[in-house]
Amino acid sequence: MNIFKERRIGTFELDQETIRRNYRLLFKLFAKVIVTSAGSEFPTDPVKYVGYSELFAPVGEGGTPPRYRVSYNRRKREWEATPA
Repeated sequence: MNIFKERRIGTFELDQETIRRNYRLLFKLFAKVIVTSAGSEFPTDPVKYVGYSELFAPVGEGGTPPRYRVSYNRRKREWEATPA
């Protein structure tokens, strides 16, 4: 699978509390996402990410990257992305 050729691009947000409390689990998420952009307006705002991942569905040429909700499935012990 080539996530770039297939245009598996998406956006997602993580709130500051999730980042602080679950930073070790986030290593597993970011092992699956190549982040191309990240930022927030204020230190208390969620961080908005844009990136490529096998977790995301392919986007057609010229299409807008869809927004996803990412969550950790403790039973499966893996990150999942669902359309927001």
